[in-house]
Amino acid sequence: MYARSVTPSSSEIISNLKATVESLITEFQQIQLSIQMIRDADSLERLEIELHAKSTKLADLMSAMKLQEVLNGDELNESEKILILIRYYLHSR
Repeated sequence: MYARSVTPSSSEIISNLKATVESLITEFQQIQLSIQMIRDADSLERLEIELHAKSTKLADLMSAMKLQEVLNGDELNESEKILILIRYYLHSR
């Protein structure tokens, strides 16, 4: 069986997603290692909002990366891939 060729754009998409995921993980590590002075409720709320936004972005990027990897694979037939894309699109709206 011949391996399905992955278009350069798909490889580039996955590479870009991985780089962004690694960058966000580094940002989390920097926040964890930094000594932040939480002086009041507002500074705590700002930190929570920042962490929540970063974690949501990280989850979205990892989902997109895994979806792209599955779509590039040979395991699924075209109709299954279309259903996955439709469900992903409807869920992300």
